[in-house]
Amino acid sequence: MNSRRVVPAALWLPVLAGMFTGLAFGQEPQEAVEEEELLRRRGSLTWLKLGGEWRGRLEALRNGDFVAGHEHDYWLNRLRLGVEVEPRNWLRVRVEGIDARLAGNLCPGEEDSFTNATELYQAYVEAGGEGQRARLRVGRMEMAFGDERLIGSDRKLSPYGQVFAGAAGGVRWGSTYWDVFALRLMAPDAWHLDRRDRRSKLQGVYGSIPWEGLVVEPYVIVKDVPWEAGPGGHQVYTVGARSAGPVAPRVSYNAEAAWQRGHRGTELIGAKALHAELGWQTGDRRRDPALSVEYNYGSGDTNPGDGRHGSFDDLYPAGFNRFGMADAFAWINIHNAMAVGEWTLSRKWQVAGGYRSTWVAHRADALYFDSVSYLCVNPGARSSHVGQEVFVGGAWRLPGEFRLGFGYSHFRRGAYLKSVPGVRGMSTPYVSLETRF
Repeated sequence: MNSRRVVPAALWLPVLAGMFTGLAFGQEPQEAVEEEELLRRRGSLTWLKLGGEWRGRLEALRNGDFVAGHEHDYWLNRLRLGVEVEPRNWLRVRVEGIDARLAGNLCPGEEDSFTNATELYQAYVEAGGEGQRARLRVGRMEMAFGDERLIGSDRKLSPYGQVFAGAAGGVRWGSTYWDVFALRLMAPDAWHLDRRDRRSKLQGVYGSIPWEGLVVEPYVIVKDVPWEAGPGGHQVYTVGARSAGPVAPRVSYNAEAAWQRGHRGTELIGAKALHAELGWQTGDRRRDPALSVEYNYGSGDTNPGDGRHGSFDDLYPAGFNRFGMADAFAWINIHNAMAVGEWTLSRKWQVAGGYRSTWVAHRADALYFDSVSYLCVNPGARSSHVGQEVFVGGAWRLPGEFRLGFGYSHFRRGAYLKSVPGVRGMSTPYVSLETRF
């Protein structure tokens, strides 16, 4: 039995949803007008904001985690509710809760990977902010920089999301903006209150420099995890930059490069990573199809045990981006090339599709899910080709701010994985429904 007493989301969702919707829809038109005028005179609506989001997702996972026979059908339910108080134009307080649950058939113990029961998500005080020259935020907060390849909030598919505790500030200097942060990751716990991971630290500076229609984002990030990698711990310094913007009419680019030094236990770190993307809007209208191609590289360890660690550490990224659950492998010891097409058919309909092929950078190193876990090590493989992925999907905007999503992703093994016992290709059809209020 779990020691924490929780209230099932099915019981308190209708009550809270009724509270929020009642603010806008629970009155007769004339009464609503009169009350709105009264609130306007009192100034009540200028300092208090209530809102939230709900998402349900039905998945049929086949060979999950690339394990043969690991087949499950389940419903993921996630609710977030937030309250924001702004007593001054330079002072803001935000509190946000989350409840994420699963219904379906999973192996014993796997439910915890999809559950975050009745939990405080964000809670912070912010001085400054939009339109201010400086900003300081203290508390428990999401963090997201650039494409979220190194630090991200992971709001899209993860039941947990990703939050940090500490302090983050920013200052505008001329046309540039600089973020500074000192944080600790909140360690997720399915059935108990998440606690700050006192054993890990994340510190850094992230800049934004506009230049002739482009943006350049240099950064320095320090990750310190004393408990990892045995004696000496794990300390990695990441220096890099991201840049994005137009290069010609209807053509844009997005590029990022990072280098790492430090130590992992007794090994010295020397790693690097690269992302390069080119996008093309086929017409002048926003509804015209958009195409993009990209390449990603994360270095691996060429010779484990030689005293040097060459595997790139992708820090705390947002996961499961375009390809859903089939988007499993980290920006570590990897090459991949991808092509994606997106088309806004109308105000209500969007469709997308993509293809990606992946190789390990060095067969002596592992195929990683993240910086601490991996699928396999196969140094004797005849090929570095991990496999191919395809994704097709779409979204339909429904009345009342609801959005229906659907898609199918499939991963087909390459020669690198075919020689690994028990590893199979993976597929995930899904249907989702979400709304914000």
